[in-house]
Amino acid sequence: MKIENKQQDQISKRQLNLMNKGLNLGGFKFNRDEIYEERINRIVMSNIYLEHKNKLKYLSVKNNKLIICFGAIPGSGKTTISKILEEKYKGVRINTDEIRSIIHKIETDPIKKQEILENYILYFLKNYDLINGLIILDCSIDRLYKPVIDYANKNNFSLFVINIQITKETVEDRISKINENYKDYIEEMQRWLKEHKQFEKDVIPDITLNGLNPNLKLLFTKLEDKIRGN
Repeated sequence: MKIENKQQDQISKRQLNLMNKGLNLGGFKFNRDEIYEERINRIVMSNIYLEHKNKLKYLSVKNNKLIICFGAIPGSGKTTISKILEEKYKGVRINTDEIRSIIHKIETDPIKKQEILENYILYFLKNYDLINGLIILDCSIDRLYKPVIDYANKNNFSLFVINIQITKETVEDRISKINENYKDYIEEMQRWLKEHKQFEKDVIPDITLNGLNPNLKLLFTKLEDKIRGN
């Protein structure tokens, strides 16, 4: 993995030109405060990346370019399945809980943390050096499926989308047993369900699994067909 310093230099030159000329692009006026904020954001992303990459496994394994991702609400079993796939296929698993723990050191506001998290996932993809092309997004792409699909198309990645179906009651029961702040999670349930419903309307998954009893044998078969097709 690496951060493209050349790209960063280009960004800095563009920002400098905007500062000096005061340009308006697409009706959006750049000023010194906005440029400063963009630079700070890039520094924050870079610092998260430097700590996060030390938690990743199988970076030097050579796999073809494939992103495995999930459409699912929190508590549906994404991480359990992701860990199985990580070990079986030696993919690079991007776990949002690990990223959140890093972000928490610099930001505690829940809304800002979520915004940083979503920005970081896209930042990570854009700066990943592709030694191991098999990336497992251990998170829900219900809110991110458009930029993830766009990234995959632009960078010649295949996509394998796993949809997980599970009842609201089952998720609430699971979360209450593993998270002491489960009431905060449950308050977000209606939003999660709404976002997942929209995801299911817009995206055709490669496989749909039952969150209570996922058919892993079928998952492996379909995934290996996809891998062989790369």
